[in-house]
Formats: sequence, C-alpha cells, structure tokens
Amino acid sequence: MLDFKDSLKELEALCDFIALKDALAEAEALCEMLDFKDSLKELETLCDFTLLKDALAEAEALCEILVLKDSLKELETLCDFTVLKDALTEDDSL
Repeated sequence: MLDFKDSLKELEALCDFIALKDALAEAEALCEMLDFKDSLKELETLCDFTLLKDALAEAEALCEILVLKDSLKELETLCDFTVLKDALTEDDSL
C-alpha cells in the first residue's frame, strides 16, 4: 500500500513537471513571438531609413535643379555680355 501511495506521489510530481514543461513551452513561444515583434520593429526602423533615403534623394534632385537654374542664370549673364559686346563693337564701327 505504501509503495502504491509513493507511486501516486511520484506520478503527481511527474504531472506537475508536465504542467511546468507546458508552461515553459508556452513561455518560449511567447519569447519567440516577442523576438518576432522586435524584428518587425527593426524592419519598421529600416523602412523609416528608406523614407529618409527617399527624402535625401529628392533633396539631391532639387539641388541639381537649383544648380541647373544657376547655370542657366550664368548663361543668361553671358548672353547679356554678348549683347553688350555687340553693342560696343557697333559703337566702335561708328
């Protein structure tokens, strides 16, 4: 009879370990889910950097347009000097 009671106690102890194992397995699954969520947050951060890169690329394109506009202004200035040179050349011939 005592052996049977001892066996029942051992069985109860084993059952407790099974519950513990289940709880540990569930905790491990939750940790994996949290790691996945952290990975998603990191991915979102990378996406934010992508937006930043896009904004920088757009800013660079705008700068190139401004440089082109400056070049056009310089070209217009050169054209004005050409007109001035023509006027001076005409004056010299008179």
